[in-house]
Amino acid sequence: GIAMMVLLDIKFAVVVFSLGMINIFVTTYFGRKLEEVGQKLQEKLAENNVDTYDLIKAAKTIRLLHIIEDRQKRFHETTDIEANIRMKSGKISSKMNAITFLINSLSYFAVFAIGAVFVYYKMTDWGTVTAIAGLKGVTDCLFSECGMHIADIKKNIPGAKRVIEVYEIKE
Repeated sequence: GIAMMVLLDIKFAVVVFSLGMINIFVTTYFGRKLEEVGQKLQEKLAENNVDTYDLIKAAKTIRLLHIIEDRQKRFHETTDIEANIRMKSGKISSKMNAITFLINSLSYFAVFAIGAVFVYYKMTDWGTVTAIAGLKGVTDCLFSECGMHIADIKKNIPGAKRVIEVYEIKE
């Protein structure tokens, strides 16, 4: 899509490419936030795993000492915190998706507005503007998907770091 735009009108292709780069900047911004949330989530998951292991391993002791309610309360607190972190991650992702959709929608308007200026100053014709607007739909996927993948990778980096940490523990 980008190659075809360049062949049709390089000035206009640069405009469309610039509009697409806005999506990548937005998703990179939200990707940083998702990485922070991912780090907190990994910490809570580790804590929950320890609590679960302790509950199973020490089930008899917990019953003997009559501390079941205390252990259940702690377990519920940590799982509630984990759920809240997951909700925060979902809110960040939904904001990112909404803003990306808005930018994509407004960029069509920008393409036609800039196209009208180009046509007015006889820098291009309406056929080229229409063709580039059609090709923009193809390139939107490139920018949106690229940004979404960047955000997903950043969200999962803390988990990968944790796996590496566990792998590097000496026996």
